[in-house]
Amino acid sequence: MSYCVSCDGYFMRGKPVVVVGEANFAANQALELLQYTPQVQVCTQGKEIGMSEEFMNRLRENGIPVLERKVETLAGNGGLEKVVLDNGEEIDAQGLFIAMGQASSNDFAYTLGLLRNGQFIDTDREQRTNVPGVFAAGDCVGRFLQISVAVGEGALAGRAAISHVKEARRAKLDK
Repeated sequence: MSYCVSCDGYFMRGKPVVVVGEANFAANQALELLQYTPQVQVCTQGKEIGMSEEFMNRLRENGIPVLERKVETLAGNGGLEKVVLDNGEEIDAQGLFIAMGQASSNDFAYTLGLLRNGQFIDTDREQRTNVPGVFAAGDCVGRFLQISVAVGEGALAGRAAISHVKEARRAKLDK
């Protein structure tokens, strides 16, 4: 079981996997898994699908089924072999990737009026958004979803924020 396709997808080369989640994040993770295996399914835990039409089309085009069922149990002898759904159906799976929900920055981004690209916040190379003095970094900007990348983006955002404050202070003093 994993929460990170970028970290653990490689270990699932050619193996059947299930992504658990109902929204765009789950769809994105399922599509990313295609780099490692063609045997990918999404299970929504019985929730409404909630994926954008674009993601649904991409999943269909790539033959990734979306099951609106709940995972009841995991089965296997010495490792994961099957996912058992609430209707008793068994799905072959040697990997399970958890991708529940969305980035929590969305609601906040909407209230601030930040430009977005789908669920992700748009930024420039220095992590600046369209709102002066507001910066974004990490998973909410939708690049490579890795802690090390988020840390680097955070450092860029911090440096840009310091510059922004200094420039604002200089402009205030010049008045």
